[in-house]
Parts: sequence; C-alpha cells; structure tokens
Amino acid sequence: MAEKKPFERLPKTVKPSHYELFLHPDLKTLTFDGKETVKIEILSAVNKIVLHAADLSIKDAVLTLANGETVTSEVSLTPEDELATFSFPKMLPPGPASLSCSFVGELNDKMKGFYRSKYISSATKEETYAAVTQFEATDARRCFPCWDEPAVKAIFSITLCVQPNRVALSNMVSIEQGFTAHNADKVFFYFLAYERLGLTPLPLPSFVRLRKTSLNSPPLPQVPYAILERPLISFQLINLIKM
Repeated sequence: MAEKKPFERLPKTVKPSHYELFLHPDLKTLTFDGKETVKIEILSAVNKIVLHAADLSIKDAVLTLANGETVTSEVSLTPEDELATFSFPKMLPPGPASLSCSFVGELNDKMKGFYRSKYISSATKEETYAAVTQFEATDARRCFPCWDEPAVKAIFSITLCVQPNRVALSNMVSIEQGFTAHNADKVFFYFLAYERLGLTPLPLPSFVRLRKTSLNSPPLPQVPYAILERPLISFQLINLIKM
C-alpha cells in the first residue's frame, strides 16, 4: 500500500490581497471560462509562485511588478496535489505585484467547485441546468486558481457574464450593471459586477440567483430574500474573504 503523502501548506513567500475575478458560465456546453488578476505581496525574492488549482486549464499568465514591468510565466499543473506553479525566468523582488491569467473549466457533476445542477423549469416544464458553487472546505480551486486556505484571506471583486434573458441577484453590493458583447458572435450578455467588502462584521457568502425573463421585463428590486428559480452561482467564499 502506497504511503500517504504528508499534507503541506502553500509557501508563505507570497500572499494575495485582492482578487478581480471574471466568470462566464455556458449552460449549453456545461463549461466556463474566466480571467483573474490578483493583487499580491511578494514577501521574499522568488522565481515561482505556487497556488491551488484543480480541473482547470490555465493560460496567458503574466505578472506585473510595481514599476510596471511585466514578466511572462510558464504554468505547470500537479493534478495529484491540486497545485499550479507559475514559473518565471528571473527572480521577482519583494514588494507589491499583480498576477493575471485566463482559465477554462467544466461545470462538473461532482457537486463541488463550480458544478451543474439539473432541475425542471417551472416555466417550460423541461429539464435544464443551473450552475452552482460549493467551495468549502477546499474546492474554490476548482473554479479559479487561488490560495485556497482559510488562513489566507483577501477581498474579492467578482464580475459575472450571463445571457440577457436571465436575471442575476446577489447579496453583495452591485457596483455596475450593463450589456457587453462577448466573443466574435456578438451575442450580448448581461454584465454584473459585485464587490465583497473586506470590513463587514460577518463573513457572509455572496449569493447569486438566476431566472429566465423577457428582455423587456422591468428590473427586479435588489432584496436579499428574492428567490427565483435556481441559483446560477452561489459563491461560498467564507474561508477566503478578508475580515
């Protein structure tokens, strides 16, 4: 019987302070794509940054130093350890920086991370899907690359790109709403941006619910008790949100 590998924490050479996260779920292909920029503090000189990632494909990784210099990174994944290593061609000096990348994942059927949930539409009586998250205890890494440890907290700004015939509600503070083109087909999607404030007294999870609606429907009031059909995204970032 193979000996179990001892548990190891992530290196303490780098810590995140603010995630800017973009997610675009596709309920037809049951996939999602995303982008993130993480403001970090490099605590000691390093030439690699290690964080958590599972079941994701990561590309276009680049680090921007405080002086504006950009350094391209190679990314290697270690699936058995659920780690992503961002390797750089030179030593990175201590100080503030930002790490950016793009990623693609599957809306899985494992009921963890960013996954799909089947239900019967009350309007059409047809079988359809919602996209839901379950991030506790260590499954945020299945949605986006991150420092997926309770001791490593940060502030989050989250942008969701969803179809225009759906409404997304959240108990986070809505800072912008509008329409934007996505990809070459010029289909317009509903654009929502939410920011989770880091100084709230309780670590409440952000929560987004979704329903189909007419494009001519009036906007719904932003109330925390509004329950529509099924959640599109339920961000349970309690362990990772900065208090």
